[in-house]
Amino acid sequence: MLVAGDTVGSMTMSIVMTSTTAQRMTFAQRCVLALACMLCVVLSGGCATQTTQTDAFDAPAVTRDGPAPTYAAFAAAHNARVKGLDRLWARAELSLTYTDDEGEVQREEAEANLQYILPRKFSLLISKVGEFYFGFGSNDQKYWWIDVKNSPRTAIVGEHAKATQDKVHRFGLAVLPLELIDALGIAPVRATNAEIKTAWSARGAWMVFREPLAGGLTREWWIETPTMWPGRIRLFDKTGQELIDARFDQFNVVEGSGPPNALSRHPAKIEVRLPAKATTLKLNLNDMQNRGAKAGNAPYELDRLLKAYRIERNIDVDQPLAKPATAQPTGGATR
Repeated sequence: MLVAGDTVGSMTMSIVMTSTTAQRMTFAQRCVLALACMLCVVLSGGCATQTTQTDAFDAPAVTRDGPAPTYAAFAAAHNARVKGLDRLWARAELSLTYTDDEGEVQREEAEANLQYILPRKFSLLISKVGEFYFGFGSNDQKYWWIDVKNSPRTAIVGEHAKATQDKVHRFGLAVLPLELIDALGIAPVRATNAEIKTAWSARGAWMVFREPLAGGLTREWWIETPTMWPGRIRLFDKTGQELIDARFDQFNVVEGSGPPNALSRHPAKIEVRLPAKATTLKLNLNDMQNRGAKAGNAPYELDRLLKAYRIERNIDVDQPLAKPATAQPTGGATR
């Protein structure tokens, strides 16, 4: 087993997406970065401040005669929406647009399969032209990233119980593994939170509130009314720099999530913009289903996956970084 810091193929395992890694980013690396960001935009808790910034998303202009709905109203509607979304199976179309090192705009496309079972089981399998390339997932004990596109076939694995923010940041993720599932906006939220104060956006098109997150980050929700569906979530660092601009659209009823008039809806279109990286990820979900008791456990059985994908190197995230070798003195013999 390798430890974090070893080199595998063309990728260094200190991982690929942080600013301290190599300048050139492969499709896999950009894809992981964008997916990780998508999976970090919906955390929990905190108090809010009002946004006053106006941009093109804040449209059309709407005159509001009264205050924005309360957080409690949002929470009630949100929890009604996510009822029946305790598990999901969906096909996905994935596209990645970015500016390369030569300043040219590039576009990559792939297919994906998304599955989850709350609260900890998650699986995203990425392929191109029917050939499996990458897998991103977790079960009750562990989380992992599998790469069979590059040689040698590699798995990066960590344990939830040993996860820390510093350790996860070292591998290009902005959140702890158990927070990843929440990024899809399908987990129930607290029914009340007196610290959160809502307001209308600058042009009145959206209900907006902000909340502080761990590590000095701030998350900003843009909520459509009267549906109370999130249309946009932005993430800022402690200096106020925008890290992520995630947008959600086309909230569709999930097959098997309840009766035909069920309120359970999941966004079919997810777009993640990374301003600092000039990168945009689009994920279109199709055939969304809640398969109930029929949902299998195979996508979350790590040992089975490692064997099925013939993994050659297994990198343990929980091991300390490998220290560089110390140069040995040279010269004549000592007396």
